[in-house]
Amino acid sequence: MKSVTFKFSMLLVAIFLFNFSCQDHVVPENPDPQTPEEIMPVIHTPGLTIENSSANLYRLKVNFTNLGNQPIIEHGVVYSVEPDNGSQNFTNTPTISNSKSVFPEVPSLKERIKITEIDLTTAKQLYYRAYAIYGNNKVVYGEVLVYDPKLAIVEAGLNLSLNKPYQTAYEIQDFGKSPVKEFGMVYSYRPQANANINAFPTTADNKVIALSGPLTLKGLGTVNLPISENTVLEIYARTYVEYTNGKIQYGNNILHAK
Repeated sequence: MKSVTFKFSMLLVAIFLFNFSCQDHVVPENPDPQTPEEIMPVIHTPGLTIENSSANLYRLKVNFTNLGNQPIIEHGVVYSVEPDNGSQNFTNTPTISNSKSVFPEVPSLKERIKITEIDLTTAKQLYYRAYAIYGNNKVVYGEVLVYDPKLAIVEAGLNLSLNKPYQTAYEIQDFGKSPVKEFGMVYSYRPQANANINAFPTTADNKVIALSGPLTLKGLGTVNLPISENTVLEIYARTYVEYTNGKIQYGNNILHAK
């Protein structure tokens, strides 16, 4: 009798499992799409230039090299002024909690400029960097740059030739307040594939003097790099200014030809 009862029970379990397996399983008509991987924007900080120093007007710049795939809510330049009285009421890594200049244009893959008033009358240095707020109020920053109003502003131009006479350009934008000994271009180059090259050239690499003595004339100029080879594979170059106290200042713009 027990054997019959056991067999009957097993038969009921088998029928139940069979009926369950035959039921329709509903597949969602519109499954949730996968969230795309977040790509953050990439922003850089070009060096500032002077619009009118007596009026405390400066051209701040931003440069996007990738806009990412999230909405960019705001972008511009954040900055902090270091006073020359020794006060520590500043930061050398400014954020959106500090002073900022908001750019009005829609972000794009080209350099943008905004003329901004910043009082540097009693400043020792200005720390600044580009920023962008994107997506769910996330923030990305460019490189921190430093501007010393006592120093000259001499930057490399746009052209750099890979052929003799290896001409390049510079622009004297401001004389500064410190006596200048000389200025010119520093450069590093690769004549053949196995040669070393410095992407951030200094006076320890190669240099050519464009002018000795104080700066007296603002504007554009050209200088030829004295490279003996007729052709080279690659060149990096930027400006330098040497002051009478021995301090050497390098330009923010690095030219690269390859």
